Amino acid sequence: MNISDNLRTTNDVPCFGYTSIAFLKRCPDYIEAKQNGNMQAAEKIVKRCTQKRQIEILKEKFKHSIIIPVVSTNNMLPLALANHIGLTVCLTVKCINSKQRKNLSAIERILHKPNFYGYIKPNESYILIDDIITQGGTISSLIKFVVESGGYVCAVVAVAYAKWSKKIIFGYANIIVLKSHFGNGILNLFKDYSITIDKIY
Repeated sequence: MNISDNLRTTNDVPCFGYTSIAFLKRCPDYIEAKQNGNMQAAEKIVKRCTQKRQIEILKEKFKHSIIIPVVSTNNMLPLALANHIGLTVCLTVKCINSKQRKNLSAIERILHKPNFYGYIKPNESYILIDDIITQGGTISSLIKFVVESGGYVCAVVAVAYAKWSKKIIFGYANIIVLKSHFGNGILNLFKDYSITIDKIY
């Protein structure tokens, strides 16, 4: 699969994904990597789901960027992908509230996004990494944290993604249509729930 086949843009933030969620979950040792903190299992899965040329293109395009994986004690897949790419990895940014979201419905997950804390270098560019992107709630919250801390998000990368999930945040055209139907109040609602980010638009 060519990396260009997996590229969508939300303004200037490209989102890369390497395989389907179904394929990822069929990989041997998926549970070991995702739930039991097995780094060796995660590394094998990442190598199986990515192609060398895809990684090389990503590294060349964003060679001066810092990678932030969504770090978890049990899930080694984001960190394994970050290490596999081979750029500088930031491990000081941590996610909180993620465990409480696992059993929530789709709308509840939108309204209860995780929060992040840690140090972001002002004016540095960052690549954000997660193992799976579905609704994009975790990544959109991480984008918000990085941008509001003075950093710049140059790309989002996931091992696997759901169909249509590469549209992490609303595009400008979507916002214009929503404003015409619901007025400016809808934008305030989105901002309250980290669904739009002023600095990206």
